Amino acid sequence: MSLKTQCDFDLLVNIMEDIVISEVDKQLKLSENMKICRCQECILDICAIALNQLKPMYGSLNSFKGAMYKDHITQESEDDVDKAVKKAMYKVISHPPH
Repeated sequence: MSLKTQCDFDLLVNIMEDIVISEVDKQLKLSENMKICRCQECILDICAIALNQLKPMYGSLNSFKGAMYKDHITQESEDDVDKAVKKAMYKVISHPPH
């Protein structure tokens, strides 16, 4: 029996995704970012570009330890996410996918 059939790998997630999505949402609400396109393509590009700049943080959704990773984000990590999202937004604004 292979691991793919034995285990539900949908429970293995990059917790950094939720953190980046929340940061993108927060930054899009700022007045200086009102001109950024909010179509799905642009938003997904912003998230993908930001995530590719950050260290992944994987956890298992069905374990208590996996759920705790999100609570242990350091100030340095928050700053890194903020910078990565700003850089990604600038890149998408400069070279929109559409």
